[in-house]
Amino acid sequence: YYTRPAAELAALLCEKTGAKKVFFSNSGAEANECAVKAARKYSYDKYGAGRHRIVTLKNSFHGRTLTTLTATGQESMHPACFAPYMDGFDYADATADAVRAAVTRETCAVMLELIQGEGGVNVLGQEDVRAIAALCHARDILLIVDEVQTGNGRTGKLYAYEHYGIGPDIVTTAKGLGGGLPLGATMFFGKCENIFGAGDHGSTFGGNPIACAGACSIVRRMDKNLLLEVQGKGEYLRTHLSRIKNV
Repeated sequence: YYTRPAAELAALLCEKTGAKKVFFSNSGAEANECAVKAARKYSYDKYGAGRHRIVTLKNSFHGRTLTTLTATGQESMHPACFAPYMDGFDYADATADAVRAAVTRETCAVMLELIQGEGGVNVLGQEDVRAIAALCHARDILLIVDEVQTGNGRTGKLYAYEHYGIGPDIVTTAKGLGGGLPLGATMFFGKCENIFGAGDHGSTFGGNPIACAGACSIVRRMDKNLLLEVQGKGEYLRTHLSRIKNV
């Protein structure tokens, strides 16, 4: 059901990011499942069947459902006991050239973590990310940014893609958004605004009023001063950890 806290949170996220619509779920994995479904539907509606594959990066992590495990670019996350895995994902190294080589006529989206957490805290390069974004834009391939771990102020920006000067088509987030309560969100920008119609997707407990009320409080407190403080602490940690590494 629609509730006031869910509507207020959606409005807050759209105001702060420029997103047009938000779909709420219970977790990051669910937010990423929503993004996968949305990307495939966008391409199917516009181009017909056969354009459904998604490129993800090696060392990525996108969740623990069968679909998001398959999207995860780590063999260690694909044990035989959970097989068979989903079709439709291709893996590339975290460079623009590798992503370009992995893209085919069947590709509908590229899905990135700008900082790979589970894969070893790997920060994607500025030039590579911008080149990947340009490739996606030129070929009408949706750019999905997975901000489950990096979102909600953790990198000193509300969302990490802001450091790169790019405009994703879909952004997923969770974890810090709910402050410990189960909440995920999939944000749709620009041409993705109307991918889903009535009945195309759903979540029984997604956007429940308690989790959304808590998230409203959290998002409202993520102001410029808080983000500057995060940036300062991040720089402090980087500087001193580098010194320890070099000892």
